[in-house]
Amino acid sequence: MDANHRIDIRRDLVALLPKIRRFALTLLRDPARVDAIVIQACEQAIQKSHMWKGDTRLEVRLFAAVRSLVRAEPVKRRPSETLRVTAQRYAGQVGNGRALLDLLSEECASVFLLCAVEKLSYREAAAVMGGTPDAIAATMVAARCELAHLAVETTERRA
Repeated sequence: MDANHRIDIRRDLVALLPKIRRFALTLLRDPARVDAIVIQACEQAIQKSHMWKGDTRLEVRLFAAVRSLVRAEPVKRRPSETLRVTAQRYAGQVGNGRALLDLLSEECASVFLLCAVEKLSYREAAAVMGGTPDAIAATMVAARCELAHLAVETTERRA
């Protein structure tokens, strides 16, 4: 592709920001850091846009960039017990999907979001997460089991 026909991805980036931010939240679980990571990923995408040939979906590239940036951080953040209790209360009161994702383990939340919410194929999700489609399928099963277990706990509490 020559310089006159370069793809300007900035407009597409704006439309993808909510998706990218949701994905970053499943990895970081720290809203204070999410926006910085998303901005970094978008800046990288713009800087490297001349190398993008349109061979993969832009959101897949951005999801992978976010995951890479999060993994490069020196300290792996884990949700605190307070966050889990707060998310459980919030999910019980409102039935909020965001709170439910907070209750899943980090990998399950990320894979579930990519496949069930963002509708990525297992192959695309594997490219983002750095695994195989079979590993993504197994993680989806684990995520569904975790969600089913949460539904049972919620039902038992209401009875």
